[in-house]
Amino acid sequence: MLLSYFKNILFCLLLLFCTMSIAEEDRLIITGNNSRAPKIYLDEMQHPKGYLIELMNIITKEINLTAEYKLQNWPKAVEDANLGKYAIIGFSRSNERLKIFDFSEEPLYYDKIVVVTTKKNPLKFETYEDLKNKKIAALRGANYGYIFEKMLKENGFNYVETFSIESQLELLLQDKIDGFLIGPGAEGLNSAIMGAKNPEIQKRRNEFRILKKPFNLDPNYIAILKSRNQKPLLNKIDEALKKLKAEGKLSHIYGDK
Repeated sequence: MLLSYFKNILFCLLLLFCTMSIAEEDRLIITGNNSRAPKIYLDEMQHPKGYLIELMNIITKEINLTAEYKLQNWPKAVEDANLGKYAIIGFSRSNERLKIFDFSEEPLYYDKIVVVTTKKNPLKFETYEDLKNKKIAALRGANYGYIFEKMLKENGFNYVETFSIESQLELLLQDKIDGFLIGPGAEGLNSAIMGAKNPEIQKRRNEFRILKKPFNLDPNYIAILKSRNQKPLLNKIDEALKKLKAEGKLSHIYGDK
């Protein structure tokens, strides 16, 4: 009897959680990466910053919402988005993600994903075949689009999962991997080096190099778990983004990126 009572209570709590909206009244609650400056990050005062944040603030104002941010490490951000707690930005499409997430149709931004290695490592990247049997690291929960997903499934490289960019930098300096993927371009690498807590990384920063050819140009979207039934909201975001672009109100964000 008591067990049945607690089961009913648990069911009600789960039902309440599942019916809570990510867009509560006039707020849109958004998660994302807390350490991808200048794209998206928390500053020293733990305030959300970056051009994705600025972009979302403009878009949400256009549709009469206020954006509230829960930026955190990327694996936790993806986990919370998978649970339907928040919308997520800086999110790449993939076949697996399309099964459980609704995405905006319009990309918020195109992320230049590059391969980072060291000057002493002979790694080259002219075609994807060049990465075959190479140890390439990426953040847990990261997905850099369809080509990345395809290479993972087909063992296009030896995938090394990490929990931070700093650990990838350390693994490179220790010759434990051949390279890792990062965006947006040189900005992302420089930000990671400057933000590293390990002094050895900054001391040896000149040992890193970015391969000339980008891994890909990865469109980033805003996405919400399908069970949240927020496709109408995503449609409004799409319409606002198109309108703002047409009016030239986002040129200061897109113009030099």
